[in-house]
Amino acid sequence: ERKQESKAQVAHRGQVNAHTSKEGTEPEFEYLKMLKIEHKDNKVDWLFNRNQVYYIASTNKNRRKIWPVANADQRPAELHAWKAEEGKVRAPAVITTKQVPISLPIILMTEAEPDKIFSNEHSYHLNSMQINSDHTTKVSIRDLRISLWNFQFSNKSINIWDIKPSNVHFLTELITYSHYYPFHCNTFKYEPRNGDLGICNLKNSPGCSRLTFFFKEKEDRSDRNFIRQRISSFSDHNFTNSCKYFMRRHYQTYKTWHTNLGNRPFKTPQRHIYITQKKCAYNSNNCTGDKFKWVWNRSEKKHATGSYTNFFKRFKRQTPQDFTLESKRKNSVPRMTLSPKKICINKKRKKFQLSIDSILFS
Repeated sequence: ERKQESKAQVAHRGQVNAHTSKEGTEPEFEYLKMLKIEHKDNKVDWLFNRNQVYYIASTNKNRRKIWPVANADQRPAELHAWKAEEGKVRAPAVITTKQVPISLPIILMTEAEPDKIFSNEHSYHLNSMQINSDHTTKVSIRDLRISLWNFQFSNKSINIWDIKPSNVHFLTELITYSHYYPFHCNTFKYEPRNGDLGICNLKNSPGCSRLTFFFKEKEDRSDRNFIRQRISSFSDHNFTNSCKYFMRRHYQTYKTWHTNLGNRPFKTPQRHIYITQKKCAYNSNNCTGDKFKWVWNRSEKKHATGSYTNFFKRFKRQTPQDFTLESKRKNSVPRMTLSPKKICINKKRKKFQLSIDSILFS
């Protein structure tokens, strides 16, 4: 938790403060992972707060939790008329007065405990989840199905898209990601692993059998190999605030699309070139399925995304300029200004530069 004096202060531009941290999952054995126990969180989203309590939804491979996060600066005092000061229970005949419960001030602290757990949401490999704009429903995505859930029912769901064939040899695509439209709660987009993108309107059909729009980039058949197929999927895509553009996060770059043009992206800059220098470590650690979110600012001129080794990158949309920043607990002191980091690809590097060998794909 952050200290009391740091929470009362407002961070200026360029300064960040760590608010709170909580272990999302406890180590446990999952029967589908015999040799490798995985309990890391794939995605974290904010829910709409109706009071002073903020709600966070976290997802790991097959379980989802809702966490209420609240600041507490008071606690109820244990004053009861039927209890003496030393804690002993008084006899009813002795009690002659009434005491109103009061609250005592305490040090400001942030509390986070799981409020609702969606167990067995998917029995195998939950790829992604997306909260609807009405904040009452959400979709969860696994390899072959998309399910619609209501927050009030943790054990019931509706399958709105199922691509499981009768024979595994007929399997041609897998679903990796889905995202709701920011303003229309009946429209969402989903992405198969081949890199295409489809938009579905649940008002037109109860499932995804009829697509409203389809985004497909022309594929180079000459450069089609096994590694290319593994890295063709995108880890995240997000609309801008005006919904005029949306961006898709690739493992080493991103692509900006116009919502009315479905044949090609109009901007594809190379942003994570240093990952190509570590292809062997990247593939051996099975990092092609890692999920890094993409966020925009309100003016739609800057955006940021995560990276490995606690790095995150910040970009400007109209310029090739980018900044690599490092987020660590030791940097989470009040009013701390993060300094940009420079990753050196060559063997010769300067003192303030980071070596590419320091990047850990884990």
